Amino acid sequence: NDNCKYYQNKLNSLTKEEKEIYKSNPGKLKLRYIYREFKFSLASLNPNTPNRPKIDLAKAHNPLNVVGLIMTFYVNFGLSSRTVSRIMDEVFSIKVSHQTVLNYVQATAYYLSSFTKDHIKDLSSKLCGDETYIKVKGKWRYIFFILDPVKKILISSLVSKKRDTLAACTAIKQVIDCFKEIPEDLTFIFDGNPIYLLAKMFFAKNNIQ
Repeated sequence: NDNCKYYQNKLNSLTKEEKEIYKSNPGKLKLRYIYREFKFSLASLNPNTPNRPKIDLAKAHNPLNVVGLIMTFYVNFGLSSRTVSRIMDEVFSIKVSHQTVLNYVQATAYYLSSFTKDHIKDLSSKLCGDETYIKVKGKWRYIFFILDPVKKILISSLVSKKRDTLAACTAIKQVIDCFKEIPEDLTFIFDGNPIYLLAKMFFAKNNIQ
């Protein structure tokens, strides 16, 4: 809308040189008001958490030190559940099916999820994040992660089907919830993906600058 007051004021404030630039390349200068309607609310931003496990680790057939050993091979060394099962049998003479390995992993993730969130404290005011691909049950998903480079703490790791503004806002909200009071100089450092600019607009609309 060329009659928009916002646009007219911006256009009239340009210098002669800027008007020449705008005439040859309109996209280089942002003169128009951008309105964005978000179809989700701040209260609806709930980060995903692991599903309740099928087993209770306190009642597991194997002692917890064996569960810890299984987790070491599966998580620290990145081995498959079948490989871990084979190692436990051939090296330690402990028969554990690959499905039991996966059950232990799911149960451990569930209990550690709330534990780690409750112990994220004293974060610095400058945080950075990014997103990348991850395969979940044979399907590609996006994982958004935000960390504190000073304290070397991973604060948020959100898995999403889409690489969109909703996922970015959800990951950022998970971080904001870790602060008792939001620092005035809180800064998020991301790449140039437009979803983060839209996330900034969303939080500004909700009085979180």
